Amino acid sequence: MVEYVDAICPGGKVVVISNSIEPKVHFCTNRAVLQNITIIGNISCIRVEFKEIIDLIANGMIKSEKYVIDILTFMIYKKLWKDKLIQMIH
Repeated sequence: MVEYVDAICPGGKVVVISNSIEPKVHFCTNRAVLQNITIIGNISCIRVEFKEIIDLIANGMIKSEKYVIDILTFMIYKKLWKDKLIQMIH
């Protein structure tokens, strides 16, 4: 969680979909507050529900394009964020 909060742009959103084994997640609340970061949480689905959703997307019953804005690996996103910080400094 720390990596996601650190990598998100000011005003951005972190969506956490999980059934965490750990009851606590640690991150810098000051960063989230001062950068106006929104953290949204939801409980994940069980394996059967996940498979059903993937099947619905694969069969065209759910149009994922309607819900997905972009797909970035965490490393690409982190690099983009660092590049933006460098531009803001210069």
